This record gives sequence, C-alpha cells and structure tokens, in this order.
Amino acid sequence: MSDATVEPRVELPDGPEAPGPDTRAEEQRIGFGQSFWARVSDRANPILIRELHQAIRSKTFPATLLLSLATIVIIALLVAINVGRGSVSRFGSHAYLLAVICLTPLVILVVPMTALNSMRHEVADGALDHLFMTRLRPGQIIRGKVYATLIQFVLYLSVFAPVLALTYLLRGVDVPQIVLTLVFALLFCVAATTAGILLGAVSRWKSVGAALSGLGSIALMLTALGMMAGAEPLQRTLGWVVRGHGYQEVTALILTIVAGTVLCAMTAASILTHPYENRSTQFRVFALVLAPVGFLTLALCFRRSYLSDLLPGYSGVAAASLVLFWLFAATEQARLSPRVRTMVPKRRWLAIASIPFLPGSGRGMLFLLLLALVYMVPGALLPFLFGQSPDHYAVRASTLGWLYIIFFVGLMSWLRGKVPQTIRFNWITRSMLVVILAICCFVPLLIDLLARGRIRQWNLLHVLNPFFTLGDLWRWRELMTPMITMSVLAGIMVVLNLPAIRAGIAEVLAESRARREREA
Repeated sequence: MSDATVEPRVELPDGPEAPGPDTRAEEQRIGFGQSFWARVSDRANPILIRELHQAIRSKTFPATLLLSLATIVIIALLVAINVGRGSVSRFGSHAYLLAVICLTPLVILVVPMTALNSMRHEVADGALDHLFMTRLRPGQIIRGKVYATLIQFVLYLSVFAPVLALTYLLRGVDVPQIVLTLVFALLFCVAATTAGILLGAVSRWKSVGAALSGLGSIALMLTALGMMAGAEPLQRTLGWVVRGHGYQEVTALILTIVAGTVLCAMTAASILTHPYENRSTQFRVFALVLAPVGFLTLALCFRRSYLSDLLPGYSGVAAASLVLFWLFAATEQARLSPRVRTMVPKRRWLAIASIPFLPGSGRGMLFLLLLALVYMVPGALLPFLFGQSPDHYAVRASTLGWLYIIFFVGLMSWLRGKVPQTIRFNWITRSMLVVILAICCFVPLLIDLLARGRIRQWNLLHVLNPFFTLGDLWRWRELMTPMITMSVLAGIMVVLNLPAIRAGIAEVLAESRARREREA
C-alpha cells in the first residue's frame, strides 16, 4: 500500500475523551426533546398565555372560584339532609338541576364578560397596536381569547365535577344526559364569548362602541337569567333527546350555534384588520359552505316526506337571512387594494376560481349570482333524489325571494359605481338600501289609501314590496305575476352591472399575469 492511501492519524488534544456512540445518541435525544418543546412553545398562542395569566391574577377569578365552591358545598349539604326523606333518584335530579343552574352564570356571563372587558380595554388602551407590530394576526388574537375561554370552562367544570358525579351516583341522571348538557354548556360558552369579543372589538369605533358594549353586557346578563329560569324544561328536553326524540331540532340548534360563533369570530377579526387587507373572502366562503351543510343536514335529519317543503324553504330562508353578505360584497370599492393585489394567485386557473371571492363590487355581484345558483338549484332538484316531488309553491316562493335579493343588491352595486370609491361611500350606499326599501314599501300603501280609501289585496303597484308580496301571496298562492315582473327587473340589474363584473374579472387576470411576469 502506498503512502497516498494511508489515512493520516489524528491525535486528540488533551482533555475529555471523544464522545462514543452512546453519548452521541443521548445528546441527539436530548436535543430532539428540546427542539420538540421549543416548537410547541413557538406554536402556542401568546394571547392564550397572557389571557390566562390576567384571568388568574384578577380579583374576579378567586372570588368566583370561592363562590362556586361554597355553592357546591351547599348543594351537597342539601342533598345529604334530604336524601333520607324520599326517593334517592328524585334528589339526584334536583341536585343535578341545581348544579346546572349554578354553572350557567359562570359559562354564559362571567367568562364572556371577562373576554369582553379584556378586548375593550385592549382596544381603548392601544394595546392592539403593539400586538399588530408583531407577527400576530387578528385571527390569532381572537383564537387566543377563545382558547383561554375553553381552559376557563374546563376549570369551572372541574370544580362542579364532584357534584355531577354525585348526581349520577344518586341515579337521578344518566351519563348521556350529563354529556349532552356539558356539550351544550361548552357551545353556549364559546358562542357567548365570541359575541363578547365582537362587542369588545366594536369599541374600536368610539362613536358606537360604548353603547354597543353596554347593550351587550345587558344582553349577556338577560341570557344567563333566561337560561337559569329555563333550566328545568331544557333538561327535560335533553332527556327526550337522549331517548331518541327531537334530535332534528337539537341538531339544527347546534349547527346554528356553531355558525353564529364562527360568524362572530370572523366579524371581530375583520374589525381589527386594516382596511387594505382582504376582509371579504372568508365571509364569502362561509356563505358558500352554509349551502351544502344546510341541505345535507336537512336530508339526513328529517323524513323524506318533509324534504319537498324543507329543501326549497331552506333556500328561501337563506335568501333573507344572508342579505348582509350580498349587500356588503356588492357595495365595496370596485378595485383591489394594493395589499390584495400582491395576493392574487399566480396560476391562471386559480386566479379564475378566486374571482368571486376577492373584494370588489363587480366581483361581489358575480358572487351573488353564484350563491343564488348554489341555493336555488339544489333546493329545487334535491327532493327528486329522495323520491319526492318538490312543492312547486315553495320553489316559486324561494325563487322570488332570490329575485328580490338580486334586484335590490344589484341596484346598490350599480349605485356604488356612481359615487366616489372611498370607504365612507361604502356605508352610505349600504344605508341607502333602507331608504329605498322604505320608499318601495310605504309609497304604494299610501297611494292605495289615497286612491281607494283602504289597502286592498295585492296588485302590481306593490311588486317592489317584498314583505307585502310574499306575505299576501302566501295566502292566495299566486306568484306568476310578481315572478315575471321581478325576473325582468333582476335581469335589468344584472345587465347594468355587467361592465363592473367584466372590469373585476379583467383586473384579477391582469394582476395574476403581472405576478407571473415579475417572478419569471
């Protein structure tokens, strides 16, 4: 072997011996553990840690905790005194009802009020401005406060856990009812907390913030009192659900609470977001998701014989209840903000798919037409999949409701293009809808009174009054005349908005092409 192939011998300097294989494995294991917990702490929401720290250090938390413990002791003593004087199961159910009544103000009033006051002080003191200088986004701030709510709920629940276990041992309540009660308590707690966070975020608008926060506090208090007063019938209803009755209504209630919670959280995050950020896409996706969720829930929870009315009816209810989504989407500024332009997808097919969901009045009108199809078509065709013929009157009524939405929102979108493109005129245009609706409703009624001396049955003069039209024709079941008229008027509004729709599509495609050229 030549010298060139001989490996040089390396002498280790004086000191500790070189680490062996076992030592290296141990160091790697320790390093992996440290990196794992470091990643966990980095992903932990700092708002959650701060909220818990503030809640524990406040005077409200120990006072509430001591009051809860005293209440539990009183409930246990009452049960122990009366347990030998009658049926054990009867006192078990009474103890369970008392525990639920005592837990209600904690999860409906105390925890949400804590979140409301925390958000209101942060908005008033300018703490949010410092948070926005970090990498935290408004959505992360809202989620951190909701996570803190969940931990507080678990803490209060752990305090009441012995009483709930005692009620089960006394055979007054079964386990499914206890679980269902706790699920509803959690849902109501999170929903009330997100509503409180929303009211606290509204305090950013000083002109109306204080009044809305005060009204919200009163509403939370009244809700807690109402649920405490209705605890007994509510528990009776949950007992029926456990036995297999009324689960359709409970499912609808759960989905309504979840949808309201998500909507409150998104609204609070949008209030805290800079106007140049994209605050529209999440609401438009939310409205789109409600369509399949609602239709699927109705199809799974109700009998097939009911679907001929329920599915078209859900389409009509969506047309009325989601009007703010369409109105806000169609009355935004026409052009994308500088921030949103940088977020347009580079790929052409993604840019085309994102057009209805990006901000802009023209794109908002396109989104309205898309949503009308998503709700109307399944409402009319899905009953056939279950062997049912849809109720033709329900289909016509829901279609007429959507035609009214297209007409009025299209009118607002057209008017929005005629005024300066500033945020102030967004709100001015939206407020004009109330004025226009009032004119369309009251002027025909006044003409009827002046011409005939009384308000007669529906006639073509009232065609732009959606309340009178749908209300009166619900009895007479005659819809062809207003349907034909509103179809023509809605078509005119779509034609008037076609230039804005084309401009909105062209702007997105141009920004996508510009991004591809810059990054090529």
